Amino acid sequence: MLRRGPAKLPASYALSLLTTTMLIAVVLLSPLLLEAATKMMSGDWALLSDVGQTYGAASAILSSFTLIGIVLSIAVSLRQARVGQQDAARSMQFELMKLQLDDPTLSSSLPPDASGEDIAAWRRSIYRNMTFMYLRSSYFTEDISPDALRLQAGLIFRNPDARAWWPQARPAYTAGSRLRMERRFVQIVDEQWRAATAEEGGPGSPATKMNEPAPPPARGDDAGREADLG
Repeated sequence: MLRRGPAKLPASYALSLLTTTMLIAVVLLSPLLLEAATKMMSGDWALLSDVGQTYGAASAILSSFTLIGIVLSIAVSLRQARVGQQDAARSMQFELMKLQLDDPTLSSSLPPDASGEDIAAWRRSIYRNMTFMYLRSSYFTEDISPDALRLQAGLIFRNPDARAWWPQARPAYTAGSRLRMERRFVQIVDEQWRAATAEEGGPGSPATKMNEPAPPPARGDDAGREADLG
């Protein structure tokens, strides 16, 4: 898989760090600034009083910025915690899929009398699903770029079985797509699927069906959670 290197820090986190650094610098320098102002305006206590009041107003503004920085830090921490929970859930799903690949009798989608050919097709479907789940997670964490995702999806859809698989698997990836990056992932994969289908002249689902909005789900983390899509 193509990678784009380490992910960049979120803009909100960088802004919070910059704001905190500026506030610390202002607090540390404030005694020196007041001392300089006292020497310049010695004897003019009314003017010094005005300066003190102005400094109090500035302190209130700086306190507001500090509060904003704390809120942004908490928001970033919550987002990172959510990503960690999703990664843990997907890791568990990967383990369950691997168990099914090792022992197909654990799968609820295969009949007891499934032929060797049916089991082989089912295993290929599971492998494709695991591949797209990996691409999805890597795209969300910015481990791969949109161009790298297009390249990987285009290579996968050169296989006619993969082109036939995506319309069946797509609802599991669109269910709960409330985040912009979730919708964008499906959009990029759809584009590559259409391009590969048009290039090969193979059958595909109608364009209107591929563009149907996903029904509102009960949870937002269930996209791509189905283990048996074949």
